[in-house]
Amino acid sequence: MLFSRLRHQHESVLLVVAAFSLVLLLWQLADYDDQSITDAFKKASFSLGPDKLISGVGSGAYIEQELLPLHQSVLLPARWNFDKATVKRHLQNTASRHWPMVQPEKSLDRSPDRSRSRFVPHEPFNLYHSAENWPEDQCDKQLNSTVDSLQVNSRETLPGNFTHILQVLLEEHDDYKDPYYQEIAPLFMKSTRIALEKDLVSAFWYRLSGSSVWLKDHNVHLLVLRFLYSHHKARNDPKASFVLVQVFDENWKEIQDVRLVFPTNKLEDPDAPGFESDGQHFHSYRFPRLMPVPFYNDYGTSNVKYLGPEDPRVILIKNPDGYEEPLIVFNAEHHKMAKDKNGKEEDHKYRSMFMSRLFQLQKGKGGLETKVRPLTNEMFFVRTEELGIKGVDRPRKAKNWTPVISDIDRQHSGGYDKSILFITQVKNLAVAKCDLVDNPGECEVLYKRDGDIGEMRGGTPLLSVNSLLREKNVPLNQILPRGREVFVGFARAHLTHCGCGVSFYRPNLLVVTKDEVETMVDGERKRKYLFKVSHISGFLSLHVPIDPWHIDKPYAVCQGVNALIPNGVSDWLMEGLDIVNGQWTVKDRMSIAFSVSDFSVDRVEVKGVLNALLNVPDKSLFLQPPGVATIDMSAFLPQLNLEGKLKDGVPGYTNTNVGCAIRSGKEFCKKFGQSELVIEDEHRHEDTSIYKTVYDNKVKEYDEAFKKAEEEKVYRAIKDGVRKNILKVCYRKYKATTSNEGNLPSFNLVFHHGTGMNKGMWHSLIDQIYNEAKSSGVYINTCLAIDAVNHGESAEANKEYLGEGFDWRDGSYDILKVVENETEAFLDSSSKNIIIGHSMGGMMSLYSSYLQPQLFDSCIVINPVCYPGKEVTIIRDKLVPKGYLETRFDVPKGESWENVVNKYMRTGSFFQRFDDIVLDNMIHDEVPEDHYGKKVDKIALRTSQEYTLATYMGSQEALPPMGAVLQYIRIPVIRFLSGEDTAPVADRERLAKDVKTMETIHFAGQRHIMNGESPELTVRALLDVFKKRAVAPPTKFPFISIKPKL
Repeated sequence: MLFSRLRHQHESVLLVVAAFSLVLLLWQLADYDDQSITDAFKKASFSLGPDKLISGVGSGAYIEQELLPLHQSVLLPARWNFDKATVKRHLQNTASRHWPMVQPEKSLDRSPDRSRSRFVPHEPFNLYHSAENWPEDQCDKQLNSTVDSLQVNSRETLPGNFTHILQVLLEEHDDYKDPYYQEIAPLFMKSTRIALEKDLVSAFWYRLSGSSVWLKDHNVHLLVLRFLYSHHKARNDPKASFVLVQVFDENWKEIQDVRLVFPTNKLEDPDAPGFESDGQHFHSYRFPRLMPVPFYNDYGTSNVKYLGPEDPRVILIKNPDGYEEPLIVFNAEHHKMAKDKNGKEEDHKYRSMFMSRLFQLQKGKGGLETKVRPLTNEMFFVRTEELGIKGVDRPRKAKNWTPVISDIDRQHSGGYDKSILFITQVKNLAVAKCDLVDNPGECEVLYKRDGDIGEMRGGTPLLSVNSLLREKNVPLNQILPRGREVFVGFARAHLTHCGCGVSFYRPNLLVVTKDEVETMVDGERKRKYLFKVSHISGFLSLHVPIDPWHIDKPYAVCQGVNALIPNGVSDWLMEGLDIVNGQWTVKDRMSIAFSVSDFSVDRVEVKGVLNALLNVPDKSLFLQPPGVATIDMSAFLPQLNLEGKLKDGVPGYTNTNVGCAIRSGKEFCKKFGQSELVIEDEHRHEDTSIYKTVYDNKVKEYDEAFKKAEEEKVYRAIKDGVRKNILKVCYRKYKATTSNEGNLPSFNLVFHHGTGMNKGMWHSLIDQIYNEAKSSGVYINTCLAIDAVNHGESAEANKEYLGEGFDWRDGSYDILKVVENETEAFLDSSSKNIIIGHSMGGMMSLYSSYLQPQLFDSCIVINPVCYPGKEVTIIRDKLVPKGYLETRFDVPKGESWENVVNKYMRTGSFFQRFDDIVLDNMIHDEVPEDHYGKKVDKIALRTSQEYTLATYMGSQEALPPMGAVLQYIRIPVIRFLSGEDTAPVADRERLAKDVKTMETIHFAGQRHIMNGESPELTVRALLDVFKKRAVAPPTKFPFISIKPKL
């Protein structure tokens, strides 16, 4: 809810401040001759005060509106006959099973022309043409015309109540087991439940990049947008993005809970969802909804970010069955197997372009991942294809492809869309044509100029003027040169450090022409298509006030990113094409969808775009009206030489006007930045802390609730195991053989190994510690070396009960249970207890310290693994196939198993660099006792390869929550860190920040298992720590019995 009392108190003050700032700003700009910028500021106004920005209001997350008549209805498409009983059977296991069914009486080809607010003149702007070839220094003199006839109404933020959206998601996940929501839940579900409880969802979820289409058979607007989740509460640092779809009525009022039934493809699969009616297959979704778009998913088990589909753009296509359907284009990260320079196949990460037909289905992810969970192979997703240029290697990164539906191509294909065009770059124009029917996603290059992508990027889809005119039965041959198609939309330039913020974005009106020419190839007449950027504008303000990137700095608009990004053209309506005073005259209105500061989904309406383009002064775009002196259009059309290539000197096939638009944009950015500094300086000392404090308090409440939930999850996560006396833990106990005659500082020690090892690896180290303890001034009372439940002797004892998984946190409870079993020594107040662990054992030791700090004086960890990473899959996919983790051996006739095992361990295993004595002791604990002194033809070690891999994979469940736990460790922690440890540097540094009580001792040149490879060095370092702890004050907490909460 909004903070209404605070808002009421401050709104009047903000209005006065805003008015004063605008007056001062205009006075500062009075001597600047760019009238367009000054006019833009005259017509723009402050839209949000600091309290609203900080609360997330600008995103549309808190906009409330009345429930509409279609709320909780099943909306059937017009023109189809439905058997209501069949539909009800389809809905029987859904939330919509009792909702009324509604079907429009007829289809509406266009949304009703209902503008919601008054139009005012848009400031004049520059439009750069390509009708003549001039250098860029002639931008303003020879290539520029001024457009001053547009009108614009005010910005409207489209509502998207985050609480409602996520409550619907939770209901579908919890009550109806939606498969897609089950698939993506690990990425966000825990924090989202808490954020909903604390009314803080807008800190984690962000909604942007919206565009829409009109569904004529349902009479609704379908709004498609990017809905991203950031665990770090930062919209530029998302964990994952999703395609959110909302439904709006003809007046742009959201229908908050509605189910749309739509025609879809029929899969030859008995489990495919949907139903048959009127000779067509149908399916349905409940909206608002995160569409089931397949993507590479790490299920929250790593630090990978930017998962999922990003920057979706929606466009309508007409399929061969004769009806329109929404298609989205987006970029996403995915993985593919590809050969390296040596011809070896490896897993490679790409960011590629994809298209999805929102109302069609496919089974499985369709090759988006190299390795998928088997369950996803049986799931149904939105039909999705990767876009790629035929015969060209997949690039590592592809973004910003602008979709275009060609009216001419549609007519050539019999009235439906067999292909789709993409503007893949604006500067050095490149156009690809991609198949929709025969080989979906396969593309060919239609046109391409050499050169880089540049700063002008894709924005909205481009709409065909030909299609717009055809709908109104305008004879195309009277207004367009033969073979020409005109596409109109908005690009956006991405400028960096231009005078306002790190990055600066604004829309540019973009006009691209496609001209068809014929040429002879080998005596055969062939069509050839040439594209050019015929017109492009400077920046347009659209009279949209810019919200700050940093919401707690409401007047610092030029800090961070300053962005107004166009995403879609929702409608383009025209009526009354006529000729007045020798010029074309038409009434047209365009609805543009955009985002401000990657924070909102908005729309604004503009009148007069088509009218302005029909009458551009250079007269290179359209034919002149009948009765008016004709212009020789051949000068503006492509002409080919005998080789079928463009003749020299044909105007327009350069980057000049694009360069003009970029240069103009940089000037705009610079002046905008200067003007905004005036406002920022005026408010520099204004105190908005009251609003930030409210927000910070809510964040604090969330953090406390998250910590509590994490602790509760820790206890709930305890599986049936040693704590219920089902599994056994084997450990070796060592006792001092002499009394503490010198009354030296006394210690009890607990040791735990890493994955794939066992307690035997500590045997010689413990022996050496006992031998050297007295000379180091300490006394070692009791030592315990523990086998994890699926390692070593424990694995043999539990072999009938072990499952496929092993959560590392369970190992911490096992340690505590063992210590509890040895209370005589470990509760003796005359000795200090130290827990010591390597790798996985390091994490277990830290977690044990967190769970029961009163048991331990301190904790020593040797290269601990505390955060999820790709090492797990490297071990599974690379080391295992190479034979580094073999546990079963054939023994050749005449040879002893001892020789076979020892040879492998010392020459082919993961442990081949171990000290000989350490390795012998570890092998001893791996070989079943009944094998000694016998000849066998096969031998299997106690810790099987399957158990080892299960333990590695168990880290993916245990490690993600550790970051939230480590900061609460209260006892001293000493980390031994090898210079060549396998942990990423970022993880090493993160651990130092997370564990506030930790001291790090560095060991240059040592590797991950330094305790196995350099035991003497490890022992000396341990004894040095014991000596320091001997004189340190005891770390004591009131003793609490170990009683895990379930």
